[in-house]
Amino acid sequence: MGGLVEELGLKLIEFAIYLCRIAWKRLTIFGTGTWDQVDAIVTDEPSLVGNLVTTVEVPYSYRIKGEPYTGLHEEPVLLNDSATKNDSRKTDISSFA
Repeated sequence: MGGLVEELGLKLIEFAIYLCRIAWKRLTIFGTGTWDQVDAIVTDEPSLVGNLVTTVEVPYSYRIKGEPYTGLHEEPVLLNDSATKNDSRKTDISSFA
């Protein structure tokens, strides 16, 4: 019984952290509506990182007025089984802000 309660507690904590990260992400992009939009190029395979809450990291590069810039987009994801955590291609990264 104790193991089930501990596992449920960890899942609730994981979900709460996930919700906080999503909320923070949405708050940080709230004022970016007036920024210029550019086309970016994904420079490497997306990777999954993290222990308690998994995050997809997508490295990219872009140019503004000829100047090169690079970035790393991070998006928190909820994954149910450890096999899915090892396959970043199963995570939808086709659109992000």
